[in-house]
Amino acid sequence: MCPQCYSLKMHRLLFLYLEQQTDIFHARLRVLDIGPLQYVMETFYALQNLHYSAIDKWPMISDKKMNLTELKIPDATYDCVICMDTLEYLSDDRHAMQELFRILKKGAWAIIQSRVDQDADRTLESTSFASFEERQKYFISSGHVRLYGRDYGTRLEEAGFLVKQRRFAIELGPVMIQRCSLSQSDIIYICHKPS
Repeated sequence: MCPQCYSLKMHRLLFLYLEQQTDIFHARLRVLDIGPLQYVMETFYALQNLHYSAIDKWPMISDKKMNLTELKIPDATYDCVICMDTLEYLSDDRHAMQELFRILKKGAWAIIQSRVDQDADRTLESTSFASFEERQKYFISSGHVRLYGRDYGTRLEEAGFLVKQRRFAIELGPVMIQRCSLSQSDIIYICHKPS
């Protein structure tokens, strides 16, 4: 964790991806950030080209408190959605994925990141893990209700997205990996809504 901005490895990788592989810093875009990080919010609010909104279950962190499975947002509103580490907390993640698909404009894109166990073929989810200790053991965090496996991309595709998985840290090379303390195994899930 960065001692100044409190970003984790995946957060830094995502920021580098947005900076180098998208037009988010230059184009006029409507952007929705779900579960925003403070330093990302501060950066994006300062950009004159963005119409930036942030939602979270904690309204003091974001613009609005909103449930991801019941977004009070019209269809085809956003050019870009960023959703970090949120779906693993939701009992109905598939409906949340459909909602994310619904609010994107045709041809728009989203980055929808969750913790994924790359050693597991399938997502582990069970309502039988009721105790704090069991959820901590099986899902990495007591607040999670699942731990995604390598089928995570397929679940996003089932919601309608065209999904591209990129190991972007490897593309950046060893110098940037060391300098930014990145993980080579992290995958960015870039999700497009077909035109």
